[in-house]
Amino acid sequence: MPTARAAAEPAPEQDVLLDVFTRSHLTVAHTASTAHPGQWWHLWTADGRYLGSANRPELLGHLIHLTR
Repeated sequence: MPTARAAAEPAPEQDVLLDVFTRSHLTVAHTASTAHPGQWWHLWTADGRYLGSANRPELLGHLIHLTR
């Protein structure tokens, strides 16, 4: 489930940056961890405000839809 956090960056456990792209005027960072399996997608607005993260791509789409 997407969760909003006060921090402007992914948790330190997410130490591998896989991709950064824009979608619907939002910035998405796709990250992973060398310590455990799993990937995360983190979402920011154009002005740098952190909106939250999701650990499944379909949840990222839902999070983007909620920002519209």
